[in-house]
Amino acid sequence: QVCQHNICVVPECRRHSDCAIGEVCVTYACVDAPCDDDYDCPGNYVCDLDRGFCVDCLGDDDCTGTLYCEDNRCVLPSCEPDGFEPNETPDTAPLVDSGRWELTMCNPGGELDWYAVDLNPGDRVAIEVLYDQASLDLDMRLEDNAGGYLASSGGMSGREFIQYTLPADSPAQRVFLKVYPYADRQGAVPYTMTVAINPDCVRESDCSDGEVCFSFVCIVPGCRTHSDCIVGELCQD
Repeated sequence: QVCQHNICVVPECRRHSDCAIGEVCVTYACVDAPCDDDYDCPGNYVCDLDRGFCVDCLGDDDCTGTLYCEDNRCVLPSCEPDGFEPNETPDTAPLVDSGRWELTMCNPGGELDWYAVDLNPGDRVAIEVLYDQASLDLDMRLEDNAGGYLASSGGMSGREFIQYTLPADSPAQRVFLKVYPYADRQGAVPYTMTVAINPDCVRESDCSDGEVCFSFVCIVPGCRTHSDCIVGELCQD
């Protein structure tokens, strides 16, 4: 409820999206929104010149972030869960070994992705998560089987990296990785996760001359700059 004229009432609307197409929310009521151009429309609304009223969007470019335009409204894209779902808790965490996966964070802010890794005494695990920092900031935390802190990464560069070595005098242990969004952001956000147990490398200095460290493996690159490629090709990471 809201207070209007000293009376508590149930509002007809709280935001423009609560109203029908061609209407906007003004003082908790839906009213017609005629327009001749975008300047006549409130907020981020645009003018549908063919119909003469304000709408949320005319195309995807009118929407922000991961939203797209459907029937003149900016809506969330559908999110297809990846093959590891459901994995929102340590109890449902899938066991992973060394590998690289293309994954999806659905409805970030409301979802956590957990993974389990088995380590033997002296094992070192390296984990990398790559994502589009313009869409979302992802962070990582590695925990022992009792929920204790082992390592974490919380940057904003589009890459999170952690490594951890199980002490040689410790028993074999299952550790748990939590991938989570720093802040709430609706929609589907893809990310790439690479896990390596006892990796060849974690940086190029770990490799021999002429090699680069890619996904924790030393490889001889096909190119280093665009000039190494033939005409019509570009060098990509």
